[in-house]
Amino acid sequence: VGKGKAMEMIFLGSSGMVAADEALQWGLVNHVVPQEQLLTTCMELAGRIAKNSPTALAAA
Repeated sequence: VGKGKAMEMIFLGSSGMVAADEALQWGLVNHVVPQEQLLTTCMELAGRIAKNSPTALAAA
């Protein structure tokens, strides 16, 4: 989240809840999936991460 968006959230007293599509647009999350696809998507992403070099992961 950029400084401007963070300041807006603070000044406007954001309730803490952000809709999934807004979170994606603001860069708070990288993926938005339906609830029924959540576990499958997480496992798929975890598998992709696990295939990467431990050195590269440590540097991230």
